[in-house]
Amino acid sequence: MTESPAEGTDPKKATYRFIDGLRGYAIALVLLVHAGLGTVAIDSLDKFDPAPKTDILLPTWLRAICDAAGNGVQLFFVVSAASLTLSLLGRHGTDLRRYARRRFCRIAPMFYVGLAFYLFLFGFGPRMWAMNGIGWRDVLQTLLLVHAWFPNALNSVVPGGWSIGDEVSFYVLLPALFVLLRRSRLAFLVLAAAVLVAVQTRYAIELRSGAWTPYKILGFINQSPVFLVGMLAAWAFRFHPLPRIVNSQVWGPLVFVVMVAVLPQVAGMGETVLQSHLRFALLGGLLCYALSGDRSIFFTKSAIVSLGRVSFSVYLIHFALLRPMHAFAGMLTSSRGVVFLLIDYAALLAVAYALAVLTYRYVEHPFIRLGAGEADPFRVWRELLGRTPALDPTLGREGRR
Repeated sequence: MTESPAEGTDPKKATYRFIDGLRGYAIALVLLVHAGLGTVAIDSLDKFDPAPKTDILLPTWLRAICDAAGNGVQLFFVVSAASLTLSLLGRHGTDLRRYARRRFCRIAPMFYVGLAFYLFLFGFGPRMWAMNGIGWRDVLQTLLLVHAWFPNALNSVVPGGWSIGDEVSFYVLLPALFVLLRRSRLAFLVLAAAVLVAVQTRYAIELRSGAWTPYKILGFINQSPVFLVGMLAAWAFRFHPLPRIVNSQVWGPLVFVVMVAVLPQVAGMGETVLQSHLRFALLGGLLCYALSGDRSIFFTKSAIVSLGRVSFSVYLIHFALLRPMHAFAGMLTSSRGVVFLLIDYAALLAVAYALAVLTYRYVEHPFIRLGAGEADPFRVWRELLGRTPALDPTLGREGRR
């Protein structure tokens, strides 16, 4: 969700457009699950309802697809881990200070904008993920980006903030994990398998004992295998690409269809063997690897790539649009079925994208440039304010006084 495809395996080579394409499909899935939930998603932002019920009635097969579309976040995690691993593989050594600066500048500025906005919009009252409301301690934990480890702050201060908290937790561990991956692939595989088994065993035991909670589903421990899958996909992608005989133009879209349309139909089966989000992540890793062959047009179309580039902003913005887009759909149709969902979803996607283009340009991208150590990272702000310095002809076309 938050990595730039410019951080590829070799900065001298073309970037991987399919990385942003995957992000585009991932955010499209996330918006689908929230549009499909209707009033459940809307009311969860500023109300606590112990038994929420959606107002949108869909065929069983489509309801399963919409509900499982929340796994788009796991696709983000896989792609993020793969993108960062490819980036590290393309560098000689890891400058931890530079790494930390880049990661903070990539994720924190827009997240902090979202934090301020949603505090203003929803205040401190009760909501789905904080039945007694939130306090300044929750806000502080979120500001420090450690909220993934505190149930009341996990997903309540910033809607959808759990995924950013999990992402930051992965950022902290990535340098050590990468060293292990580079030095011993076998040791990394053993670690990944052990983590997967431990996470699944914990889930099965606590589910039977009644100790399992929704907070644990979203917590970093339960999501950690997803990131490891992304790292393994990147390693295989870089050093063991698929032979040309394997046509990714066919296999890439086929794997994706299985992920989003077939897997949801059996989502409730075998959860104690392997949780559905982990199944989705494994297929997501396979999808990344499948695209190491010929790039599939399905994942590199300009529209989906453009959506992927601004997906982080779309993710943070769309929660504020759920209610107005739901109301807009209600003005165009009195039904609460498939037609309503299509209108609501299309409007949500279009408006969120339009706003995200602006926030990416004026919030995300300047700080990305700052984190990368580029000159004049906030030039776009001065241009917006009409304060761009005049060109100095003695310095050439790009010179500045």
